[in-house]
Amino acid sequence: MKANASFVLESNFTPSSADILLPLVREYKYAALTILFDAEIKTLHKRFCERDVTDERHPGLASTSNAFVDLAKFQNATLPLREFCVGDKFVVDTTDFSTVDYEKIDTHVINFIGQVV
Repeated sequence: MKANASFVLESNFTPSSADILLPLVREYKYAALTILFDAEIKTLHKRFCERDVTDERHPGLASTSNAFVDLAKFQNATLPLREFCVGDKFVVDTTDFSTVDYEKIDTHVINFIGQVV
């Protein structure tokens, strides 16, 4: 931000992340766009549980306590992540990947950039 360059910041942000990011966005006069790739909670839970036990999962990211096997616990833990927002927010429903409209995402981002330039 000090270099006044555009950038993409990707993570599973929590609401407390907004408390850190918002003052920086204001200080450096950035326009922010939050894109949430979301899905129906049962679909997210299934994907998480399946991915969590694969060999491809980085050991530091795997759930060692099986705490999220329970859907209700998973839902409670992920709700704050789904509510995160800094700047404008655009939600993409990935419940069914075949229905994701990539052109719509591109258009939204391009239009957002065009408004802030």
